[in-house]
Amino acid sequence: MKNLNPFSLLLILGLFLQASPFKIFAAVELSSITYAEQAHSPEVDRQNAIFESLLEPLLLGETSKIAEFSIISPYLTSHLYQKRQYLSLWNDKDYAASVIETIGDADDEGLFKEDYHYQELVSLYQAQELDDWQDPYQRAQFDILLTDAIITYGIHLINGKVNPDTLGKTWNYDEAVIKLGTVIEELNTHIQAQDIAERLAQFNPQLTPYDELKSALKHYRQLADNQTFSNISYLSVVKTGESSPMLPSIAQRLILLNYLSPEADISHFSPEFVAAIKRYQTAHSLNADGIIGKGTINSLNVPFSRRADQDQYGASQMALSRSHR
Repeated sequence: MKNLNPFSLLLILGLFLQASPFKIFAAVELSSITYAEQAHSPEVDRQNAIFESLLEPLLLGETSKIAEFSIISPYLTSHLYQKRQYLSLWNDKDYAASVIETIGDADDEGLFKEDYHYQELVSLYQAQELDDWQDPYQRAQFDILLTDAIITYGIHLINGKVNPDTLGKTWNYDEAVIKLGTVIEELNTHIQAQDIAERLAQFNPQLTPYDELKSALKHYRQLADNQTFSNISYLSVVKTGESSPMLPSIAQRLILLNYLSPEADISHFSPEFVAAIKRYQTAHSLNADGIIGKGTINSLNVPFSRRADQDQYGASQMALSRSHR
C-alpha cells in the first residue's frame, strides 16, 4: 500500500468497510483519546447526549440514518464521534458554511454535490441561522451530516466514484491497520486549521489531462442545462470547398463546443471549417481526415448530457487509477 497520512487512510478505510461489492480486508486498531477543546458544562453534556442518542443506532449497525437523513459512511462517522466523546466538530459556523461551498464545487471534480448532502446541509444551515442555532437536535444533525459529507467526498476524490457493477472484476486491497485516534486528530487538525478545501484538493490527480477533462465536463454540463439539443440530419459526405445544407447546423454545434470561431466563413466547407472538423475528429478518436461523413455526424449527435456523463465517468476512472496504480 502506498504511503498515506492518517487522514487519507481514514477516507480509504471508509471505502473498505462499506463498499460491499469489493473484496474487503480491513483491521482497525482503536486507541484511547481524550478531548479538552470543549469544556464540559450542563449545556455541553446535554448536546453530547443528543449526539450519542443519534449515533448509537449507527454504532450498533441497526440503521444508517440520522432522523430522515441517510448517512453514507455510517461506520466512520459514528466511530469518529464516539472516540471524540460525542463532541461536535463544526463549532465555527462561518467556516462550516465555507465547507458547504466546497462540497458545492464537487460537480467540477467529476462528482455530484448532491451525493454529499449538499441541499440538505444548505437547508439545515439556513434553518438554524433563522433560529440562531437554538435547536440542539438540528445542530447535531447538521454537524453529523457535514462530517459524513466530507468523509465521503474525500473517499470519492481518492478512489473515484465508480459503480462496482461496471468494473467487471474484483478489486483486492491490502490490509489496513489504523489507529483511529490518530486519524481523528488529523481530521481535527484540518478543521481547526480551516484548510479542509486545500486538503481535499490534494487528493485530485495532479495531471493536465484530468484538468482538461474537468473543464470539458463543466462545459458540457453548462450546455446541457442551457442549450436545446437537436440531431443533425446526415445528407451526404462533404469535402473541402463543397457546400451542403448541413453546414450551418454543423458549424453551430462546433461553435458551441469551442472548435470553430463564430466569425468563421461557413458559407461553404472553408479551410478554417475543415481545420475545426479535424480538431473535433482528433479529440473524439475519429479519423482526422477533415471530411464530414456519417461517423462525424453521429459523433456530433451525441447529446451534451451524455458527453457530460462520459467525462464524469472518465474523471472518476482517472482518480481511481491514480489511487490504485
